[in-house]
Amino acid sequence: MLYSKKAGVLAAFLAILLLVPSGIHAFNGNSLIGAGLNAGAFFPTVSDDSSPNINNNLALKFDIALRLTREWELEAGFGYIRNGLFQCGTRVADIHSYPMAVNIRRNLYTWGIFIPYLKAGAGYVLNDIDLSGISGKAGIENTYSLNGGLGMDIHLTKKFIFNFDFGYMYYKPDIRIRHNGTDEKISFDMSGITATVGLRFYFR
Repeated sequence: MLYSKKAGVLAAFLAILLLVPSGIHAFNGNSLIGAGLNAGAFFPTVSDDSSPNINNNLALKFDIALRLTREWELEAGFGYIRNGLFQCGTRVADIHSYPMAVNIRRNLYTWGIFIPYLKAGAGYVLNDIDLSGISGKAGIENTYSLNGGLGMDIHLTKKFIFNFDFGYMYYKPDIRIRHNGTDEKISFDMSGITATVGLRFYFR
């Protein structure tokens, strides 16, 4: 049921990509390949009052983009997210996530050197966990992800861009912790919002 709701939200976001009109893109040429690096923060959407919970932390991402037309781009990206896992206010583990995703991006109206955009897609997340506050062993599953986002390109030149990117990523891995001879399995919603800034360069 939860998966169908998330899939429905993604389908609705893709429909928005198709329906929103676009304007003239003075800086956008066809058949360009771009590469970008962004850094920022990850804000989990799970309530701070829940237990366990995760805290806001570091987010990095690298992506390669293929500009299909003036309005449409196909992005393939790889990232890194580091989070702390807390139980009753105590940090019990560090979780390292490596999301890989493919997104389709729709460039919207151009205001001078500013080009806003929407994007949506899906991917897969590799996860690792290190216990830090308790003794025992832990494991975390890799899982799929659903992604949506928006952002703004600021063209410093025709091919050199400063980028603001805000995205939502849904992923829910299973965490297994063995502590004091007992096994505990947690299906944990690690979904959250990334807010990053970075640079992108387009080349043929």
